[in-house]
Amino acid sequence: MTKWVDIDEAFEIFIKFLTDSCRRKESPDINWHVVFSCGSVVRLNLSDEPFEGYADSSYNFPSHRLIEDAKEEDFIAENERIWNTQKREVGLPGKALRIAFKQFIDDGYPYPGGQPADRIAFPMSEGEVKLWMITWYNRNTLIYNLILETDMIKACYLGGDLRKHDYIQPKVYAIVSPDLTVVKL
Repeated sequence: MTKWVDIDEAFEIFIKFLTDSCRRKESPDINWHVVFSCGSVVRLNLSDEPFEGYADSSYNFPSHRLIEDAKEEDFIAENERIWNTQKREVGLPGKALRIAFKQFIDDGYPYPGGQPADRIAFPMSEGEVKLWMITWYNRNTLIYNLILETDMIKACYLGGDLRKHDYIQPKVYAIVSPDLTVVKL
C-alpha cells in the first residue's frame, strides 16, 4: 500500500479541525504535524532529534506481516529510496519531516493484541462518517492515526491496520506548520 484511498478527504477534515481548534484557542501550543500516507500523524516540536537514516535507527521491519511473495529486502530498499527523496525537503518543513520520521520509527510497530495494542478513538468531526483520531494507551501520545469511519470500534481496528502500513512503508503525505501552512509531498 502506498497511499490510503481516503487520505485526501481525511486530511481536508483534519485541517478544518486544526483551523477550528486554533480559532477557539483550544490548542494555543499547536505545533508541527506531519501526516504519513496512511493517516499516521506525528505532532512535534522542532527542538526534537531528527532521523538520520535507517542504518542508525531502531527500525525493526515486521517481516511476519508480509504476504507470500513479498520480500523484506524489496520493502527496505523502497523505504530507503523514499527516505532519500523525502529527507531533501528544505527549510523548517524538511526539519519537521526528519524529526517526525525519528519519532514514528522510534515508537515501533504496534503489534496486534496485548497491552501495546490498547487504543481508543476520539471523534474529530460530526456526521454519519466521522474523522476519528486513534490513540494508543501505551505508545507515544504525540503519534495518532486518522481514520474515516461510521463506527468507533471499526475505526480503532482500521486505524491500527493503517498505522501498521505506515510503519512498514513510511512515506510523508503532508507537513502542517503551526500557522497551518500545508506542504504536500
